[in-house]
Amino acid sequence: MFYIHPLLMKFGQLGVFIIMAAENMGLPLPTELGYVYEAALAKNLLMLIYLNLFITAGNLAGGVSAYWIGKEGDLALHKFIRKRKGLAEAHNFLVKWYDRYGSVTVFAARFIGYIRPWASFVAGVAEFPFWPFLIWTAVGTFLFNFIALWIADYIFHLWHNFPIYRIFILISGVILFALILVIYPLYKRFIRGHYDNDDRKPEG
Repeated sequence: MFYIHPLLMKFGQLGVFIIMAAENMGLPLPTELGYVYEAALAKNLLMLIYLNLFITAGNLAGGVSAYWIGKEGDLALHKFIRKRKGLAEAHNFLVKWYDRYGSVTVFAARFIGYIRPWASFVAGVAEFPFWPFLIWTAVGTFLFNFIALWIADYIFHLWHNFPIYRIFILISGVILFALILVIYPLYKRFIRGHYDNDDRKPEG
């Protein structure tokens, strides 16, 4: 996280674009800092929408790159997937949902933190059609980013204009982080159990 802050301070909007693109290619970067940085620049709803379009462009740049890397990848790339436990789990889960629910999965994946960084890559590996992938990725990404920016903007507003709420914001952040530490392993176990059960179902 500490190496992202200097990147944003030095490169500004370009830095936000880079971390958003990189995160959508599967790199574990704290993109939350990008939302906070952009929210600090927002003066009104129109500015918030403009910044959202910029962030979405970064997401799509990374997502489209990951899609084509997955689609055109060779056997060595598929072996790499199987060796990475987190990526293998996301791959197994998403491929089945792409087959079962199609574009709905592409859209929904933009809202799930555990899945989102790998979703575009796996869509390419699964050879999901490109144009439906691009359209629903753009729609889902725009909506997710708008919600994230609005929340960051609201928290930023409270932090600077109502110092009395700062302690509550900090406590809420600690509680949220603690919940993530508890919920995340349970969520991974649910996903693993879900596609394991699907594997055990008899065909026909």
